[in-house]
Amino acid sequence: LSSKSNKVNFYIQGGKSSYYKSTEFKKRRRKYKKVVKAKTTTFDSKFFEFIYKNRNKKILMKIDTEGSELDILKGAKKSLKYIDTIIAEVSNIDRFEGGATMFEINQFLSKQGMYLANITKAIYNNNQYAYFDCLFSKKDLKSN
Repeated sequence: LSSKSNKVNFYIQGGKSSYYKSTEFKKRRRKYKKVVKAKTTTFDSKFFEFIYKNRNKKILMKIDTEGSELDILKGAKKSLKYIDTIIAEVSNIDRFEGGATMFEINQFLSKQGMYLANITKAIYNNNQYAYFDCLFSKKDLKSN
């Protein structure tokens, strides 16, 4: 998934993969096990009809996509109007070339009427918080 339909390189190494290159791999001059071409599409083009049909139910979106969370959220703008809660793994540091940080994701979601409700997990690595599992919620749910 992405903010638009496109063809991208998908970088694969062990159990992790992303269409953004790892900054750690670049620092250590590591090679990827495999690089494949992949087609992307938007969340809205795949799921908006389902989301809209179920708009009267509570809808949770879970994202853990190794750096492309913001790009996927940008491709879900129509759906975000009906999604109540999002759980996303977000970076606190520059882990992926072109990937977004927690600040950028929080800034984007606040413009969509969502707020950072909770940090459910924090990963501490190399003397800093590297990434978090964050719970975002609609602002109108805050009072419930």
